[in-house]
Amino acid sequence: MSGKCGRCGKDAYYMEACSGCTRMVCRDCQKSSLTASKTKRLVLCKDCWGDIKKRKKFLSA
Repeated sequence: MSGKCGRCGKDAYYMEACSGCTRMVCRDCQKSSLTASKTKRLVLCKDCWGDIKKRKKFLSA
């Protein structure tokens, strides 16, 4: 899963897809994460955390 972060551009080994904007973000760019089920993990990046609609949708999941 290594590559470049979609938000900051740094090389990162472990990245996850943001639930709001679907960009691959590194651990430094993740603002919050939730475990929706045993196999599904939701992540919200720092840019999407500022958008109230995306944040409410993320927190209600």
